[in-house]
Amino acid sequence: MLTAVTMSFDAIYSVYAYTEVPYGGLGLHVDNIGLIMFFSSITYIVLTPLVLPRLIARFGTTRALNRILRFWPVLALSLPVTQFFARKARVLMWVTILVQQIGKNLAAFAWP
Repeated sequence: MLTAVTMSFDAIYSVYAYTEVPYGGLGLHVDNIGLIMFFSSITYIVLTPLVLPRLIARFGTTRALNRILRFWPVLALSLPVTQFFARKARVLMWVTILVQQIGKNLAAFAWP
């Protein structure tokens, strides 16, 4: 189930990022969306062996996964914030995108 959530988030995020700002999206070019997805994948590849074993060692498997799953509601609630910044402050939009992608990768630790 969590795999479907992670994959769906990426698929919907691509459409959301491409949609023009007046229609509720971010108005990003396809090249930028591709770079976001590329850096997100690289981040996941790097963070998984570095962070996940430490989280499990510190909290135990169940508590670590419980804490990791708490990122998903935060991610969902951060999407309107990103769209707000797309209208008002593009630099903050990019910062929010960075935080969202790192949060998504941390939340995805719960499914391997």
